[in-house]
Order: sequence, then structure tokens, then C-alpha cells
Amino acid sequence: MAESLVSIIIPTYNRAHLISDTLNSIQNQTHKNWECIVVDDGSTDNTEELLNRYVSNDDRFIFTKRPESKPKGANACRNYGLELSKGQFVNWFDSDDIMHTNKLELQLKVLKSNPESPYCICLSKWFDKETNTDLGLRSKSIDSKKRLEDYCLYNIFWLTTAPLWRRDFIINNQLSFDENLHQSQEYDFHIKALAVSDRYAIVKEPLLTLIKHKEAISSN
Repeated sequence: MAESLVSIIIPTYNRAHLISDTLNSIQNQTHKNWECIVVDDGSTDNTEELLNRYVSNDDRFIFTKRPESKPKGANACRNYGLELSKGQFVNWFDSDDIMHTNKLELQLKVLKSNPESPYCICLSKWFDKETNTDLGLRSKSIDSKKRLEDYCLYNIFWLTTAPLWRRDFIINNQLSFDENLHQSQEYDFHIKALAVSDRYAIVKEPLLTLIKHKEAISSN
């Protein structure tokens, strides 16, 4: 696990003013064997120029653009990023959120200790960028005795950025993001995954910070 390659897949659209903090948090991971695939969804700001600087300085970063044959949207970018990825583990991430430095290391360690678990979920913190306020945990509960049912009912909850997935679980079960959805895509994806297996492992501490700001869909 220590040498396992983790593919971090990030869709982005006009986030040049935010994505540097995200990329820096990935660069600071204690687990160093990762690739970060940033898929641009047609940005009109200086995203490409910014990403090219990261790519030139660190070849673990990969910048690409959503093919025109795929529909616009983060879901198509996530699916395309998976097609390009090479890691045994996958972490979809967002271009405005922050990985705590030990996220990959701790989740890999937990998956090593739980070989029957196809993915590992951690808690998430929430930070309001507009008011500079720490909002605490995004969801206080990520576990229950009826995981699929309670996730459907929002009794437990996590967003796209929290899970670290075993790649073979995603591929073997043909899991993908619905490219027709523009909202609640993680809800749909996680329900499909839970329906296949709810034997996920847990890290009972926040390993990422979700940034709440006026542009964020998940803040709504």
C-alpha cells in the first residue's frame, strides 16, 4: 500500500482563483505516489496557463480537456479522468476543496487493514470562505447499521471528495457518474456503489476541508 499509485481526478471550470490551494494540498500529501489528473470543462479564465505551470514543475500533475464528444459538465470530466488514470486507487476531488496532508496515507492504511472493504470514507470539515468561518463537520455521521437506507434518507452522508476507492471495484462493477445530472451527482453515484457493497471502511476524523463559497453547488 505504501507504494500504491493513487489517481486523484479533478474536474474544473473557471476555478483559477481557487484551484491553487487544492493542488498545493495534494502536493503536500505524506503519501507521495499519486497522479493528479485535472480535466478542464471549457474554462475561459487562465486555468490552462496556471495548470501548465504545475505540470512543468511536477510531472505527477496531468492537465487535459474534456473531449468535445463528451457532454459539458463535471460528471463527464470525472468519467474521462478515470479512463486516463493508472492508479490502483482513485480519489475524485473538487477544484475548490483542500486535502489534509495525511488523507491518502491514512485511508490507504485503513484499506490495507480491511481487504474486504472496496472503499474508505472519512469525515469532512466545512469552511465558509465568504465569512472566514469554520463550520465544523459537514456531516457528523458516516456510519450506521443500515448504510444504504440511511444514506438514501440523508441520515448519513458524504460528498465526492471523501471516499478513496479501489479501482477494481469501480471498473468491475461498471460504476460511473451520470453525465445527464448537473446536481446531486455524488448522491446518485454513492447510492449505486452502496447497492453493490456497503462494506466500506471508515476514518473517524476529518481528512479534508470543503470550501463553501457562492459558486459552490454543494453549498446550496
